[in-house]
Amino acid sequence: MIQPVIFRNQGSGYITDGEQPEGYRALPFEIVNEGTVCPGEKTTLGGFFNVNPATYVGRNDKTLLFYLGSDEGKLFPKHYYQIVYLSTKTRIVLQLRHSGLRDYNYIKGKWK
Repeated sequence: MIQPVIFRNQGSGYITDGEQPEGYRALPFEIVNEGTVCPGEKTTLGGFFNVNPATYVGRNDKTLLFYLGSDEGKLFPKHYYQIVYLSTKTRIVLQLRHSGLRDYNYIKGKWK
């Protein structure tokens, strides 16, 4: 089961029971501070994922999919994926609500 979800003020993504969301191709992308990121590589997205690096899964046009991790210790573990829209290598966009987007620009070493 793949359930689309909007994480509270953290963007949109999927919660799955083990399946990987489909429709994402294994293509690299470029981001500020890291250069080219290939599928399967862990990335902080130029410092955007500041707590734990996420694993890049693939892209669908300008939409990037990242694997955040799972709660493996439970009887029925869930897997968490984050969607990030890539505008340029110094600008990304998150969907924070069903009707709202938030863009982040990389300015002076920080996402603002």
